[in-house]
Amino acid sequence: MDTLSYCIIRTECKLIIVDPERADRLEPIASKLVPEAKSNGILVLEAHEGKGKWDGMKTWVEALEEFKGDPRSVLSMELDIAPEDDATILFTSGLLK
Repeated sequence: MDTLSYCIIRTECKLIIVDPERADRLEPIASKLVPEAKSNGILVLEAHEGKGKWDGMKTWVEALEEFKGDPRSVLSMELDIAPEDDATILFTSGLLK
């Protein structure tokens, strides 16, 4: 398992957001990675800068096109977020223990 996969699995992201470079790296294991990380899926931002489509992932454009609700409703949604919830988790280079 490479470091990128390890970090994604360890953080249990609800949604894995990647750029085209990371999408290329994760594509071969995407179908296994999503359930192992307890995630809802992988979203590729700026897909036009890469090959444009990856197996087991959605691009930002695809996600927007599939959304059937009123986009304004997202802004008024009551979110279940507590001050103790993680917003960003950063992994730096170094030894993983």
